[in-house]
Amino acid sequence: CSFRHTKKIGGFWALYLHYCYFFGLLHKKRMRAPLSPGLQEACRRTRQFCEQLRLVHRAQLHTVGDVERFLDALARQIGQLRAERNQCYNRLRRCRDVQRRTELRQECDGYTAALQPLYRQRKTARWVLGTRADMQAALRAERALRQSLVHPPKQRKREREQERER
Repeated sequence: CSFRHTKKIGGFWALYLHYCYFFGLLHKKRMRAPLSPGLQEACRRTRQFCEQLRLVHRAQLHTVGDVERFLDALARQIGQLRAERNQCYNRLRRCRDVQRRTELRQECDGYTAALQPLYRQRKTARWVLGTRADMQAALRAERALRQSLVHPPKQRKREREQERER
């Protein structure tokens, strides 16, 4: 196989492919070196942030009150599904028929499968509430830094004016 006649990939597409390979989204046949712990933590935080962003967009959470109402609704759904699953487990415990037991096990597994995404959404919604203050502080710090770069502090000007007065 000759690569002389293949089209070269460049620009943004090449950068995108490089990152996908680097983060393991596109797999090569050979094994890649493991990521450093710092990079693993950065990837985990990025995934967590993307999950929060998807939840905020999907559930249309605009305020803290919206998130709290969402958590309350999730708690009610989780409570209802848990109660139904517990009833299913109780019926399973009392059942002696083998065929009916397998049906009840599948029903219980269905409840458990329905609960898993709700638990994940609850966890993500709690992250949204927990990271809100940190994100606002980081935004304030970034704005202050950008403001100081665009408009240097007037402290130097004040110092010069005070020196002239002396």
